[in-house]
This record gives sequence, structure tokens and C-alpha cells, in this order.
Amino acid sequence: MFKLHKTCSHCHLEYEHEPSFFYGALYVSYAISSGWFMIWYALQSYVLHWDLLPFAIFITVFIVVVAPLTLRWSRLIWLNFFYKFKKEYKQQKHEHHHHHA
Repeated sequence: MFKLHKTCSHCHLEYEHEPSFFYGALYVSYAISSGWFMIWYALQSYVLHWDLLPFAIFITVFIVVVAPLTLRWSRLIWLNFFYKFKKEYKQQKHEHHHHHA
């Protein structure tokens, strides 16, 4: 589940540039987790009004459950800081596909 692929299956970019590369993704995932917490804290404050302990348990479970999703998003966001999608490449591939039809 937490295994990083060596290359992106979509565009075959090398994932592992240098060891520091994915520390950035960790910062992004931390930011997303903080975002989750803030959303739930706001709901708790204005809507739910749970006791502190059930709320704390719920938050912990929620963040653990969505961790794989959070990590995936953070990797994608971080990669997109470094790479812009190659639109020309996608168009060429699409046209190439069209000729065979």
C-alpha cells in the first residue's frame, strides 16, 4: 500500500530524483492532514459538539484511514510543482490513436 513505484505509470517519469525530493511531498501531506483537522474541528465546534475524547479518537482514525489518499495527493501535488503536463505529447498520442480507428 505504501510502496512507491519507481516510475509513474502515466508518463514514466523517474520518481526518485534525490533523497530530498519527497520530503517536499511530506510537507504537502502534513498540510493536507492539517486541513482535514481544521475542517473537522470547525464541524466539531459549530455542529457536532462531541466530547473531547470521542472527537480525538475519531480524528486520529480518520487521518489514519485517509493517509494513503493524502500521501497520493501530496505526491501528485509535489510532482506537479516540478513538471507541467506535456499537452503536445497527449495530443500527438490522441491523433495517433485516431488513425488506427
